[in-house]
Parts: sequence; C-alpha cells; structure tokens
Amino acid sequence: MSAGVVLAMGSNVLLAVRNLAIKGLHSGQLNLGPRRFSWSVGGVLVGMSVLVLTAAWWLEIVDIVSRRSTLAVTSLLLSGAFHVTYSMISTSVILRALDVVSHSMANVIKRVLVVALLYVSGSRSASGVNVAGLMVTIVGLAVYVREKTHSKTNTCTKRITSTPFKGMA
Repeated sequence: MSAGVVLAMGSNVLLAVRNLAIKGLHSGQLNLGPRRFSWSVGGVLVGMSVLVLTAAWWLEIVDIVSRRSTLAVTSLLLSGAFHVTYSMISTSVILRALDVVSHSMANVIKRVLVVALLYVSGSRSASGVNVAGLMVTIVGLAVYVREKTHSKTNTCTKRITSTPFKGMA
C-alpha cells in the first residue's frame, strides 16, 4: 500500500470518529463543553499524541521504520487535530449563524478555491473533465446563491408590503 492510501484510510477513520462525536454532541449524549472537557482529558490526548510521535521518530532514528512512515504518522496526527479543531469551530460557531445547507455550500466554495489555487499555482494540471467538473460546481453554486438571495428578497418584500391589520388597506 502506498503512503497516500494509508493516509486516506487513516483520515477516513478520523472523520468517522469525528462524525460520531459530532452526532453525540448534537444528541446530548456527549458533552465536550468547557465544563465537561477538562484539562486532564485534553492533556491525556496531547500526551498520547506526543508519545506516538516520539515513538515514531525514535523508530526512525534506530532505522526500524522509514522516514516516509514517520511522515505518515505525523501527517495523520496533524490531520486529525486539524479536523477536530475545524469540527468544533464549525459546530459551535458557524452552524449557529448559518443553516446546514449554507454551511455545506461554503465548504464547496472552499474546496473549489483550493482546487483553483492548485491549478493557478501550477502544482496540478487540469484535464477537460476536471474543468467541466469545476464549471458544473460553479454553476450549481451560482444557482444556489441566486435562489437564496431571491427568496430572501421576496420574504423581505412580503414583510414590508403586508398590512399589519386585516381591516386596513
């Protein structure tokens, strides 16, 4: 198995654990608020990560594992930390201001921008299928934004033009 496949599998496992934790947060079965998520739990998690990284680096130094393996473990732990941080920010801050669909659309915009930056920077080259996929995504986003804006305009217009009392008009 290549390092990319191992990282993808590890990332998927981390995402599954994250999704279970988010589901637990929303169902009330898991509470990671400041009162429940104590410093000792955070300390244990950080300590375990440091221990795993130290072990991986030591195994590399004594030539038991390769540099690629150490890089894979480091990337996996960092990816997990970034995913958890993103999820906590997303669920506790962003989803309070946006509905779920708008949040998903913002994620799509983020992904399109990342892909576009990779193409512009020359790190990746786009095939015709890639460009077509980006165009479909951009058109879909434009339709969503237009409909969302149009529905908000109609809602505001109805509120302004409606009469407060039935007898008036």
